[in-house]
Amino acid sequence: MKKEYILAGLAIFGVIAIVAYVQKPKRNSDGFFNAGGASKLKPHRRCYCRTPDGHLYLSETEGCNGSDRCVGRTGVY
Repeated sequence: MKKEYILAGLAIFGVIAIVAYVQKPKRNSDGFFNAGGASKLKPHRRCYCRTPDGHLYLSETEGCNGSDRCVGRTGVY
């Protein structure tokens, strides 16, 4: 067997090992793998809602209740 084939195989194996190491899941500060349930792609943002009679409140979900409308968003929670 030629040396070039052996070296090429080892090089390909090394690249695959490096890519697999870099892409493995990372633990958060508590030692879990994204155990909070929040996705990094779509974070949970709470909404400031205004009722039809003018009262303003902070919702506990992403949307407002019933006929209330969202007038602003908070940061990621």
